[in-house]
Amino acid sequence: MRTKKAILNIIIALLYELFLIVMGIIIPKLIIRTYGSDVNGLTSTINNVLSILNLIQAGAVGASIFQMFKPVAERDYEAQGKILGASILYFRKVGLIFLILVAITAPILALSMASGDISFSEKVVAFLLLGLNGSLSFFFISHYDILFSSNQNRFILSFGGICDKIIYYSLLLAIIFFKLSYLLMYAATILGTFFKILLLYIIYRKTYANFIKFNYDKSFKIPNKGYLMLNQIARQSIDGSPTIILSVIGGLGIASVYSVYSLVFNMIKTLSSTIQTSISEVFGNVVVSDSKNRIKTIYDRMNYVFFAISLFLCCCMAFLFKSFIYVYTDGNSLDINYLYDLPTILFAIYGVIFINYHPIYTLTNVLGFYKDTYFQSVITAVVSIAISIGLSFINWSLVIVGLIFYFAVSYFYRTYIVFRKTKSDYLYLSKSIIRFIVSLFATVFSWSMSYVFLSTFIESWLMWLLVAVFTALCSLLFIFIYSIIFEKNNFLSIFLYMKSMIRRKKNENISDRR
Repeated sequence: MRTKKAILNIIIALLYELFLIVMGIIIPKLIIRTYGSDVNGLTSTINNVLSILNLIQAGAVGASIFQMFKPVAERDYEAQGKILGASILYFRKVGLIFLILVAITAPILALSMASGDISFSEKVVAFLLLGLNGSLSFFFISHYDILFSSNQNRFILSFGGICDKIIYYSLLLAIIFFKLSYLLMYAATILGTFFKILLLYIIYRKTYANFIKFNYDKSFKIPNKGYLMLNQIARQSIDGSPTIILSVIGGLGIASVYSVYSLVFNMIKTLSSTIQTSISEVFGNVVVSDSKNRIKTIYDRMNYVFFAISLFLCCCMAFLFKSFIYVYTDGNSLDINYLYDLPTILFAIYGVIFINYHPIYTLTNVLGFYKDTYFQSVITAVVSIAISIGLSFINWSLVIVGLIFYFAVSYFYRTYIVFRKTKSDYLYLSKSIIRFIVSLFATVFSWSMSYVFLSTFIESWLMWLLVAVFTALCSLLFIFIYSIIFEKNNFLSIFLYMKSMIRRKKNENISDRR
């Protein structure tokens, strides 16, 4: 049952993220063509600032989901209602604080961003509209996230997200087509979010309302929220800092260039994060109900899956990155230069570290090691941001080095914490390190090969897609050969399990027909 829910969560979430990836490729280019790079840079900068303001609630959702694992496993609906009620009260307070921060930050950010084409008032209005949309998550969505995620029904959130984005992107395309004011793009986000809220409320009323009642007990406190909050603050500060740094130091044009490069990386980031989020809820239930040996086996297989994902995605990205940017920008013919060498390899290395970080991040969270990791996370984030700021004065691409530093240090430190506190109860240490090194080496090798085999630029999307398919097949072949030689047990166990799942599904379909 747990595995079926995990697969359903992953499938629906991947469909949602695939939709976002497709629109994420199409929309920025349309915005640049219609309104210019400054508007695209403005949107990217505001979204990153809002992600940092969101840090006031950092950790609350994750801590609440973690606390829900046990009552969900025991079907203790009263305890679930108490946790959800406390979360609603907390998010109402945080939502009000968020709106105040948005109102204060909007004029300050508008003054600090370098752009001669966008007026001060337009920057403020854009920030306020996107900030209002962000506040809706605090007031109306966060508790549904906790409820559906902890009950391993994250697919409901993904479905709500799909409906939200269909409405938003439909309105957005109409605004771009008729060349209406770009400020209407930000207003469209609010309409999509309202529909999502309504949909989640209806599903809650039909599925959970009869046996899970929200208990607004003001005395109830969610444990570990503070430690997880500091972890989340550090991570989200790192994610949002590059665009803000570049918009201030280099202007909105450079911020737009960075957003196009990060667009490619965000595809990989989104896919890996979706799988990690869908698996983590199931893994959390395994930890509270199964033996250490079984947990260790399942974690090793999860680690292997992310290793294979990093090999496939990062090798493909490293080989195809620069040619994608060239085709995407119509042969680098947009209003500013978008073609650079250095960010392609730096983002590829960042991708390897980011994906391999997911399993150990999940393990430390479900084991509740928030107190053991928060200090390192905060200190490393401060150092990383300082590195990004300092190096960005030398070359804007070097802002990525700060991101690499943060996730590399966090990966090794969390691995050390798990090994120190549990010895070998949950972790095959040497195997994890070897996988990380192999992923990194293969990615750098793929990047270097792109300069050997793609010495001239690919001129069309059709040619790029053909090269991409060939690259993907080569990457899969390498993963298969490596797995058969070095990871045979994990490879065969996952293959046989998937085969049995398919056979079982066929048998169920045959039984239904009868």
